[in-house]
Amino acid sequence: MSCHSIIRRGENFFIRHASTNYKIEYILPIGIDVDELKNIVEKFSVENYPNYDNNHLSLRDYILDYQSIFTTIEKCKKPVIAAIHGACIGAAMALAAVVDVRYCTPQTKFQIKEIQLGFPADLGVLQRLPHLMGHDSFLREIALTGRVFSGIEAVRSGFCQFIPSFENMTGKDDKTPTIEETLHKATVEHCLALAKQIAEMNPLAVQGTKLNLNFVRPKMIDSGLNLASTFNMIALKNPLLADTVKSALSLLDKQK
Repeated sequence: MSCHSIIRRGENFFIRHASTNYKIEYILPIGIDVDELKNIVEKFSVENYPNYDNNHLSLRDYILDYQSIFTTIEKCKKPVIAAIHGACIGAAMALAAVVDVRYCTPQTKFQIKEIQLGFPADLGVLQRLPHLMGHDSFLREIALTGRVFSGIEAVRSGFCQFIPSFENMTGKDDKTPTIEETLHKATVEHCLALAKQIAEMNPLAVQGTKLNLNFVRPKMIDSGLNLASTFNMIALKNPLLADTVKSALSLLDKQK
C-alpha cells in the first residue's frame, strides 16, 4: 500500500482510506475547543505555577508543541488537499494555511477568532497568510477585527479557490441547504479527482516539486512562530489579558 496525496475535509469524524494511492482524513473543522482553551488558561495560571520563570517557559513550550502539529502537516512529503466547508475558525484557519491546495464553497465561513478572545493568533496563521493572500489590506482587516469572511472573499484574496464549476458563482451567496450540500459534495468529489490525478504522477517528482515549492517559502515563518510563542508567553500572563480571555471564553461557553 502506498500513499501519494492526502485530502483533508472538515467533518465530525475521523477515518482513513488506505486501499488507494491517496489518503482521506476527516477532521473537526471548527478549531480548538472552548473548554480546551479554558483549561490552558487555568493550567498556566499563577496559582498552578507559582514559579514565575517556569510558568512562562512551560506556556511557551506548550504553544510551540501546538505549532509543531501544523508545521508537521506543512512538511509532509505528500501533497495535502483541503476541502473546506461550513465553519473554518481559529485553529482550523491555521490548519488550512499549511496545506498545499485549498478548495472551499461560497458558503464557507472563515474567521481568525483569537483576537476577539483577547490574544493574537499564535499557531501560524498570522505568519503564513501574508504569503498566501495577495491582498494585504484585507488580511489586516480580518486579522485585526476577527470578523467572519465568506468563501467568496477567501477566493478573491487568493487564499482558496473554487472548483471550476463555481467560477460563475462568485457574485452569489445562496444559503439554501440543498445548494450548500450540493456544492460541498461537488468540492469533495473534485478534490478526490485531483488527488487521483496527482497519484498518477511519478511519486519522486511529486515529492520533489513540493520540496522545492516549500523551500522557496520565506524562512521568516519559523522566526515568526518563535516570536508568537514568546509574545503570548508574556502576554497571556498579563492579569488584564487573562481576565479578558476568561470572560470571552465564558461568553462563548454560554452560547454553545
